[in-house]
Amino acid sequence: MKSCRRLFLGVLLACCVAWLFPPQAAAEPPEAQPSPRYPARIVTLAPSLTEIVYALDRGELLVGASTYSDFPAVAKSLPRVGSYARPDLERIVALRPDCCLAVAGMTPPEAISRLQDLGVAVHVLDTASLEAVLASILKIGRLLDASDRAASLVGDMRQTIERVARERDNGPRPAVLYQIGFAPMHAACRGTFINELLELAGGRNVCAAMQGYPQLTNEQAVAFRPEVILIPTMGTDAFDAAKAQWNAWPEVPAVRQGRIFFLDSDLFDRPGPRLTQGLEELVRLLRQPPTPAAGKQP
Repeated sequence: MKSCRRLFLGVLLACCVAWLFPPQAAAEPPEAQPSPRYPARIVTLAPSLTEIVYALDRGELLVGASTYSDFPAVAKSLPRVGSYARPDLERIVALRPDCCLAVAGMTPPEAISRLQDLGVAVHVLDTASLEAVLASILKIGRLLDASDRAASLVGDMRQTIERVARERDNGPRPAVLYQIGFAPMHAACRGTFINELLELAGGRNVCAAMQGYPQLTNEQAVAFRPEVILIPTMGTDAFDAAKAQWNAWPEVPAVRQGRIFFLDSDLFDRPGPRLTQGLEELVRLLRQPPTPAAGKQP
């Protein structure tokens, strides 16, 4: 009888303990961290950046772009926010962007600082060299959740660069002047991505001893005795005037041999996805033989 009573009391005590101290539920795994928030509203402060965003198939995120953002054609319909040198901060803020994309050395630092003070995130991209351009495309890809597309695009561009370098003639390199503007005249020199393109295409930059985009006097330009003169788009009238000016110096090899060429500036002056198209165009032009008709575009 006593043993039964002890058994009953033991069971009753166990039930009380279980009721008072229920077993702890197994710890739930930590919640997955939310994925990074990608911007949904973007303003680009240079045409090259507009082209990059579209090349990454993220054009639907654009709510504004700088003046002259005209490629692809759909970009022409975007609201304008001023030029890369003079962005319209009031218009930018009115578009309520999640972020702006800017170019180091082009977008004024004071404009960047002011936008940041107004609560607009600004991502500044380096485009001073070919490698920097490729790295900036990858960076924008990460920012816009388009890393795979960016890697594919950069891979294609690298393949073109490597092919051109592999097929380059090891013979003499023609002396090239890349002329920017007419009055005054500037040139693309050492430390620029255009200089890299010229060298990759098989040319020798006549002003490689100079840095950046210096202004040249007519006397300096003639003294370089370029064998090829490349003039990016300045409008037909301006190009004709520049060519007429060069024709006044028939002792310059490029004038005598008819190797003054008019370029589509968008392929060269916009450090973006179409730079490799510009590279292939340079290869074509530098391989053009001399012609008796001075300054004639092939």
